[in-house]
Amino acid sequence: MPDELRVASSVSAVVWLLAALVVLARGGLGVRLPVRVGRTGVRALVGLLGLGAVMNAASSSPWERFGWAPFVVVLLVLCVLLARRGPQDAVRA
Repeated sequence: MPDELRVASSVSAVVWLLAALVVLARGGLGVRLPVRVGRTGVRALVGLLGLGAVMNAASSSPWERFGWAPFVVVLLVLCVLLARRGPQDAVRA
C-alpha cells in the first residue's frame, strides 16, 4: 500500500475509534466523557454520516451504492436516535 493510503487509513482508524468512544459515552455504556462532548460528537457524526450516505448513494461503484450506502444509512439512523435520546434514557444493566 502506498504511504499516502497508509496515512489516510491510520487517520480513518483514529477517527472511527473516537467516534465509537463518543457513541458509547452518549449511550451511557461505560465511557465517561463530558455530556457536551458526547452531544456535540454525536451531532457531528450525524452530519458526517449523512454526507457519507449521499456520497455513497451517488457513487458510480455498485459496491458503494448497494453495500456501503445502506450500511451508512443504518449508522446514520442509529446516531440520530442516540442524538435525540441521549444518556438519560439509556438502559442501565
